[in-house]
Amino acid sequence: MEIERSDLNRFAVLFLVLSSESSIADRTKIQKLVYIVNECGWDAIKDYTFIGRGPFSEWLDSQLDALKDAGIVDETEESALIGTENEVGFYCYSLTTQGKSLAKRVFDSVNEPKLVDNTLKLLSFLAKYTEEELEIVSAILYVSRDKNLDPDDIVRTTHSFRPQFPEKTVYKYLDAFKRVRDRITSSQ
Repeated sequence: MEIERSDLNRFAVLFLVLSSESSIADRTKIQKLVYIVNECGWDAIKDYTFIGRGPFSEWLDSQLDALKDAGIVDETEESALIGTENEVGFYCYSLTTQGKSLAKRVFDSVNEPKLVDNTLKLLSFLAKYTEEELEIVSAILYVSRDKNLDPDDIVRTTHSFRPQFPEKTVYKYLDAFKRVRDRITSSQ
């Protein structure tokens, strides 16, 4: 698979996320991680909109399908709580051997070793967050982007986008947001 020069940074962001864990469960988690990383000085994916579960990129979603079809990304179906009435099916994503090779070429081609390294450190920091926590943090980041909102405005606006997250919960994650923002700021 050939990647055009103009797409290198977008693919670098995606490949950094996919290479940060051996397997990532669910596209929602990938969307949130890519969004946060994109805000980490890459600013390469421009089509993010806010939908039901937070920031979403159509480009990213279509590229995951294309990379799967090209044998770059492996998609496997998994189940949790097997044999119970709460059994849940989901997909896990990982880079194939061919994908890891392509990712390395992309990282070398972007020629931003400090940004790549700082992004990997940020992803290591974010690895402890659950999908729901990443949804809250990415929502807070999305809401506060390009605005000088005070914490109360951020909480109210985030809650209006995501009413299922009580304002009390959003306040709790403002601290997590500040840590993420500090890492983003130190990466630039």
